[in-house]
Order: sequence, then structure tokens, then C-alpha cells
Amino acid sequence: MKRFAGLMRDHIFFFLNGQKIQVRGREALGMLAPFLRRERGLTGTKIACAHGACGSCSILLGRPTQSGFNYQPINSCIFPVFACDGAHVITVEGLNGPDKVGGQDDGVLSPVQCAMVDCHGAQCGFCTPGIVITLTAFHENRVQSSAEDVKAALEGNLCRCTGYSPIIEAGMSVETADLRPLTQIYPPEPLLDGLNAGASDAVEIRVPEDELEIGQHLFVPRSPEEAICWKVAHPEAIVVSGGTEVGVAMSVKGLAPREILSLAHLEDWDEVTRENDELVLGARATWTQVAEQVGAIVPEFATLLTRWGSPQLRNAGTVAGNIIRAAPISDSLPFLLACEAELEFIGELGARRVTVADFLESGPTMRPDELLRRVLVPLPKEGQTLRLFKVSKRRAFDRSIVSAAFLLTASDGVIEDIKIAFGGVAPLALRLPQTEAFLQGKPVNSAIWREAATVAYNEISPYSDAAASREHRTRLVANLLRKFGAEL
Repeated sequence: MKRFAGLMRDHIFFFLNGQKIQVRGREALGMLAPFLRRERGLTGTKIACAHGACGSCSILLGRPTQSGFNYQPINSCIFPVFACDGAHVITVEGLNGPDKVGGQDDGVLSPVQCAMVDCHGAQCGFCTPGIVITLTAFHENRVQSSAEDVKAALEGNLCRCTGYSPIIEAGMSVETADLRPLTQIYPPEPLLDGLNAGASDAVEIRVPEDELEIGQHLFVPRSPEEAICWKVAHPEAIVVSGGTEVGVAMSVKGLAPREILSLAHLEDWDEVTRENDELVLGARATWTQVAEQVGAIVPEFATLLTRWGSPQLRNAGTVAGNIIRAAPISDSLPFLLACEAELEFIGELGARRVTVADFLESGPTMRPDELLRRVLVPLPKEGQTLRLFKVSKRRAFDRSIVSAAFLLTASDGVIEDIKIAFGGVAPLALRLPQTEAFLQGKPVNSAIWREAATVAYNEISPYSDAAASREHRTRLVANLLRKFGAEL
């Protein structure tokens, strides 16, 4: 492999409850939750589902900012250790400061922990550490909150004892004035100083094959040029940003990728901006970042994102991961298809743009040397109506059964143009061009949407799985068409 001009580390480093640690070798390539429990003795972080579906393993990940750290809860059971490089990780043992990490039996509790005890919210106690982590992040820099706010924050934390009432009561009863901000418990200046040394280095970790496990190779570049160069030399490498997809395979299925390219340190790849009449989403932007920025730009999309995974998953999962995998139930793809968004790839030959529709139709595939750089979404124009739907068994934190996007242009009660996209009704998300053509020029009335459903049946190929039957998905397509028409 080409040697880069910059410095290279053979380890990752980060702060853990205020203590700087280095991790080398195979330990750096595993999941964070077992690393915390087995290698660091921090058993307050629980492992239950092992695929990011319950929140028992929640920890606080502090990413450096210009003013300190932005602490967010993430699922450590599917978060790679190497993704902690250059960050500050706080576990439940460290919520009361670095001097309390080894003494959780000394009776000193944070206000959040006290509220859980006083309101009898602990119950069996297995999920409690993750809930405490989530509520701590929720109350950080928050003056007041409602019960709905607390419920939304806890959507990624499963209580198996079904005792949500006392947990919500605990969240509501926390006196924020009594909370010590994390910036007081862990002053950011010394942590940032400790992270600055080596912060500009690329990371390359090679793990030799042994009698039990295969050899592995990790590269964390600091520039797009380094990333492309490495991708050219390792075309089969798994590309990781948030890691919520590959993390599940590594945690549950035992996947051990031979080659991993992490994009975690590519600066400016996490932008969420409006440029003229386009929404620009950086490939590395998390869905939390997107939701925070698009509310004033595309409020309909921002509303949908509140139902995308859980807070812990949105804090880690990225734009690129949700698109490149092209899952039929991807919540973003119907929106991107209806808006005729483009994907910008960069590679050895430079940059190129491909529409999302063409990307899906071609496989989806991209060149071995390419990486997804950003997504460019034409914004709905004045007078257009955008509606997004997601049907799932639960309102929050559940996979889609069927999702849909409608972008309508109408004048004087007549449909001038309409774009319709569905997810969950075929092997890939897709537009319905025949249904669109049928509707164009038709009057906007309830009967026309029922007729459109019969056209749509010929364009979809629903499947049956554990979530829903083929027949149920077919009926949902008709119902969503009628719902959209009824709500105009």
C-alpha cells in the first residue's frame, strides 16, 4: 500500500470516564460493550439484545466540538471500539466523576439515579443503567421538559418489566438545578488537550491471523485522498461510518471483516446545509444532525425522522449507511426518490453524480474505488405538496412495513405532476411511473386515488416476512394512496 505523507498510528486512543486509554490489535476491532465489561471491568453497561434494540448498553459518547464535547447516548453493543478514537466515553460508573468509577457502592448517586430510586423506576434493574444514561443526556443543558419529551428521549430504552410509568415519573422529577453539568464533572480543556496529540494522524491496525481467528486490517484516514487510495488497494473492504448496520452483523452474527475502512475522521463530510434550492447531506452526517437541521427546510422530512430508529441509533447511524445498503425498508429512500435526489461519488477519476433511481436500478452498485460523498436533494417548490408516510407495528423505534413519499403539483383541482415512491413493496425502494402517468391530468378527488391503487398493484412485487404478509403490504399501498388523497 502507498505510504502516506502524514503520521500513522497503530492504535486508537480515547478518554474513558476521564482516563486516557490506548487500544491496539484485535481489541480495537470489536464492539464497545464487551470491551467495557471484559477489558475494563465496567459491568454497569449491560448486554441484552446485542443488536441495538433495547438500550441496556447505552453509554455517553462525547464528540469534540469547538466549545467542548457534545455528549449523546449510543448503543455500545453495536458500536465498534475503533469508532471511539478521539472521543470521550462516559459509562454509568462515571456519571458522578472519575473518582467514583470504582466505588459505586459508596451510596453517592446522581440526581437522575436518585430519581429512579425514589420513584421505584429500577425494578429488576437490568435496563436501569441505560435508562440513567439516557435521562442524564436528556437533562443536560435542559431547563424544563414535558412527559412527552421524556417519552421521546426514552424511545430507545426497553423496559422488560413494563414499568414505564415510574420511569417517566423519575424523568419528570429530576431537579435540573441539582444536576452537575458534565462539563463540570469532566472539564473539557484537559481532555481536549490530551486528544489533540495525535489527532491529525491516520490509524492503521493490522491483526495477524491466528489459530482461532482470521487476520484483519483497519484503516482510518484523515483525508479523502487517503481514503480513496486505500479503497483502490482494498476494493473489498467494508466501509464503516456510524457502524449501526455492520455492528449488528459483528455483534450478533460474528462477522469479522478482513478489511475495514472507517470514515469517522473525514472532516466536513457531515455537513447538513441548504445550497440554493437543494438540501445537501454529507455522507457522514448522523440522522440526529439531519433532524436538527432540516426542521426549517423540509419539516415533513424532519417529522419522519422522529420515527427513524431510536435516539441512540440516530446519534450513530449516518446518511451513507442508510442509502448504500439500499434496504427495501430504508426510511430515507422513498423521500429521496420522490424528490429525484442525486448521489455524489468520489473516486480515482474524480466526482460523478448519479440519481438515486439510477443507483437502485443498477444493482445498486458503485465502482470499487468510489465512496459516497454527499446527497443532493432538490427541495419541494412553492405550491408543491410533500407527504411522507411510515407504517410500522409501533409508532416509534420500529422497522417500516411499508413507507411512501408523494410529491404533488396541482392547479385548479387538477394534478399537473406527481411523483410517488414506496419502500417495503419490492426488493428495493421504487418509483411508480405508471401510477404517476395515470394520475397526471386527473382531477384531485377521492375516487381517483382508489383507481390509482389498481394501477399501482401492477408495479409492486410485495413479499412476506416476519413483519407482514404480501397481502397486507398490497393493501397498505392502496390505503396510503387513499390517505394521501383524503388529506389534501
